[in-house]
Formats: sequence, structure tokens, C-alpha cells
Amino acid sequence: MKYKFSLLAMLAVFSLPVFAGTKMVFGTIDQLKGEKNIPVTLNWEEAVYAKVGDLEDFLLKAERSDNWESQSLAYFLRKVNDKVGEYGIRVVSADKGDNSNFRIEIVPQTISKGSDITGEILLLPAEGNEPIASISFSSDERDDNDKIAFRDQLQSIGESFGKLLKKQIKQANKK
Repeated sequence: MKYKFSLLAMLAVFSLPVFAGTKMVFGTIDQLKGEKNIPVTLNWEEAVYAKVGDLEDFLLKAERSDNWESQSLAYFLRKVNDKVGEYGIRVVSADKGDNSNFRIEIVPQTISKGSDITGEILLLPAEGNEPIASISFSSDERDDNDKIAFRDQLQSIGESFGKLLKKQIKQANKK
């Protein structure tokens, strides 16, 4: 009887869905308070697909829009801005960023066969490459054959990153 209960408990834990999200690795992002037009870029150089491939291998799985990357990034930007716009913060695509003291780089590192992505979001100074903060991420939405590759994934990451940024800005305002 004890064995059955232990087995059922273990199965219940393993059957729980793994939720995506973001987590601070180091630094803080509260210095973004009041920043406008923070440029955001995607850097796919480190991305590994299914342990042996690269981004191009993943993209070949289905027909893609020519501008899938900018369309996917737009979903991330929208979700972040929905969360932090009330604090005067605005993230934009790299071509629209101007006069910001910072920039954000999304660096996907793994792409699963099912198209989940993991990686890090780096907060960098406008000039320079030494990260001020690093946030790990994992997506929870996937659609491996969408014309807009990674749309759902970047939308979920944007939602999570926006919540984290909002939380840190709220805490900074209390100080």
C-alpha cells in the first residue's frame, strides 16, 4: 500500500506541467525606471536546435515569413510594454531605440524539438558589452510550424520579463 501511494505521488509530481518564466541570475533591472525607447535585439548566434542543429535547421521545418524575426520580437515588446508602460518604461525594436542609457539583448541558447526556447536576457549599457544584469528565461508556448517562428515563445517570455521588471520597479519606488 505504501509503495502504491509513493508511486502515485511521484507520478503526480512528474505530471505537473513545467511552467516557463524568467529568473534573475545577477544584477538588477530597476535602473530602467523612466527609460524610454530601450532598444531590444535578438541574438541567435548561441542557439542550438535539438542538441545538434542550429537556427536554420529549425527554420527549415516549415514555411516562414520573410520578416518572422521582427514580427516575433513585436510580440515580446508588446507584452513587456503592457506590463511596465505605466512606469514610463518603453522597449522598442533596435531601429527605433534612441538616447537610451541601456539596451536589451535576448540570447536564445537552446531550441527543443518541440520549439521551446531557453536562454538569457541581458541588460547592457548603451555603449559596451559588459552585462549589467542577466535574466534566464524559458518559454512555455510553442508552435514549431508557424509562419512567424517563435511568436508564441517570445510572447510568453515578454509577459514573464514584463512582470519581473514591473516587480523590480515597484520595489525601487518603495525605497
